[in-house]
Amino acid sequence: MSYATLKQTLDQVINHFERKPEKALFTYEARTEYGDGLSVIAKAQQFAFKIDEPRNIGGKDQAPKPTEYALAALGACHSIVYKALALKEGIEVDEVKVDLKAVSDSLGFFGIDPDVRPGFQKIELETEVTSGAPVEKLEEIFQQVEKLCPVNDIIANPVPITQKVAVQNSKGEIIRI
Repeated sequence: MSYATLKQTLDQVINHFERKPEKALFTYEARTEYGDGLSVIAKAQQFAFKIDEPRNIGGKDQAPKPTEYALAALGACHSIVYKALALKEGIEVDEVKVDLKAVSDSLGFFGIDPDVRPGFQKIELETEVTSGAPVEKLEEIFQQVEKLCPVNDIIANPVPITQKVAVQNSKGEIIRI
């Protein structure tokens, strides 16, 4: 898609939500189904993708781990938001690359140490932008990315999670816990 077409599309979307803010609320859905070993097939919209764990903990190492998908989602979101904000400002950005690194401690994941978080202890991002725009303008955009990236917000701020569990026993009865 050309720069002009992409900018026009983004401007139309923004104008639509400004005129009709009630249309800006979305519900996202996904489903995961247990596969073999420790693998899972995830489905979102019309897409399906595999998630697995490495062999050393019982997986088959056939796909990224859930945490790697989370990390990749953060990088992708930063790239998209950077490009969208640049388009909004009329700035051409040729390329955005985000290198991410996260540290986790398996003592938390395996419940060995209850004081250790099971998730990431820290995440580091390094963004590389290719553009002919003035560095000051690109820096202004960069300052907004962290605030406006939805995945960054999901990771950085607590999101209420409600959970229900239904167990089907050997008699075929469904028991809700």
